[in-house]
Amino acid sequence: MAENIMQVQPDSALKILQTLKEKQIPNDKQKALYALLYTQALDKNDLPISNDSLIHIAVDYYSRKKEYRQLGWAWFYLGKTYMQMDSITLAMTFYLKTKELLNRINDDYLLGLVTNEEALLHQEQRNNEQALILLRQSLSAFQRAGNKKNEGLVLSQIGRLLYIKRSKIDSVQYYYDRAKEIAINENDLEFLYYLLSSQAAILRARNEYAQAKQLLLSTIQEYKQGVVPLEWYPLLSTLYLDMQQTDSARHYLQLLLHNSHANIKQRIGALDGLRQIEEQAGNYEAALLYRAKHKVLSDSILKLNHELDIRVLEGKHYLNKMHNENLLQKFQYIITISLILLLAIISLFSIRYWWKKHLIRQKKQSEESLKEFKHSSILKTWDFILFQKEYQSNIFNQTKKEFYTKVIETANLAYPGFIDWIRKCYPQLNNADIALSCLLFSGFEPKALCAPFKALDTGAMYTRCSRLYKKFGLKTEPKDPHSFKNRIIDLYVESKM
Repeated sequence: MAENIMQVQPDSALKILQTLKEKQIPNDKQKALYALLYTQALDKNDLPISNDSLIHIAVDYYSRKKEYRQLGWAWFYLGKTYMQMDSITLAMTFYLKTKELLNRINDDYLLGLVTNEEALLHQEQRNNEQALILLRQSLSAFQRAGNKKNEGLVLSQIGRLLYIKRSKIDSVQYYYDRAKEIAINENDLEFLYYLLSSQAAILRARNEYAQAKQLLLSTIQEYKQGVVPLEWYPLLSTLYLDMQQTDSARHYLQLLLHNSHANIKQRIGALDGLRQIEEQAGNYEAALLYRAKHKVLSDSILKLNHELDIRVLEGKHYLNKMHNENLLQKFQYIITISLILLLAIISLFSIRYWWKKHLIRQKKQSEESLKEFKHSSILKTWDFILFQKEYQSNIFNQTKKEFYTKVIETANLAYPGFIDWIRKCYPQLNNADIALSCLLFSGFEPKALCAPFKALDTGAMYTRCSRLYKKFGLKTEPKDPHSFKNRIIDLYVESKM
């Protein structure tokens, strides 16, 4: 049942898989299918995959049995797993192995998917020419497979990539129009709204606010009889704010806030937008009220996320248990011999080892204590509230150059020595990178920085943040500015020790 509904109802498929008990999966074949489906369900529901132990159950079984079609899917999801684990080289390796295997079997749908993932990897590395070639190969594969939804999605990706490459706007429009034609013919309004939102974002990035607004409003009248899709309220509000029409911007966010179909995340976004609008207008009492409501909803969604994390953790515990049992069955003899040898080695060198470890621990504790003391001193010395206050009062109506300069000036005022340290230790960073570093360091989330940095959407902003983290040599989550702040302070302290 989970396999049959995976493409149309991945959330329901995941719930079905989570209800299965160990005794209900009696043999290796069903365990392999379960591992493949569970990994697929996690991916389709945008849930984290923290290790490759689960999908390896499927890879090992299908490799051994030479079931090449299933092995192709297992390798594909192993590649996607490594993507989530930031192992780009391994991800590309298994994408290429999947494509090589597809020479033996005919599966244009899988070919389209894996080629699309390759394209995204090349685009991430700014190899746009190769990404464009791969996207067109993916498009051909989906056309042969007759998969209209993915065909439309790839058309929109090509249009967006052409825009990034600064191709002629007619070429960009051509691909978006083809994608829109598919969405209309398939009566896929959700995809149609996604396409038009992307087009509106492009128009907005080109400062063509009126055209972007007209595109959205005309679509609403044609396809929704004047009813605004929930996901368009923030976009319309932002467009009106760009055009200095504060009342209209406020109106759309208030409509979203009071819409009974809006989810918690949408309400939180509406409250945050209304707070910013009221602060900009000088209505500080209203801004404080929206801030208080924002905190209440934020606390509730944190509770829900905690409950979801517990369920995911329970699922991972069960899957790891199943994987470990397989390993024990295969390598029990080897493990026993290894343990005997290990105990013999430990008995000979334990005194020396533990003494050295004790000395290292003492040294490390001293260094950690000093590092922690300096870390705390910096937090007390640098004024984050001052930065946020100065930034909020200067965010609007500036050119990019003025905006970057003002952010850096504010950081110099609030964080003495911080900018000088960045320029000295990371000379490859430009003013835009330094300004973004200051804002993330001060607690601003990437999604709140789309407008000042002219990002096409939140995803583009997360990508930009990820590139910045790599320039610092950090591995951290773009959605967690607090983690970024602590890692930067650690780097600062380490450079001073």
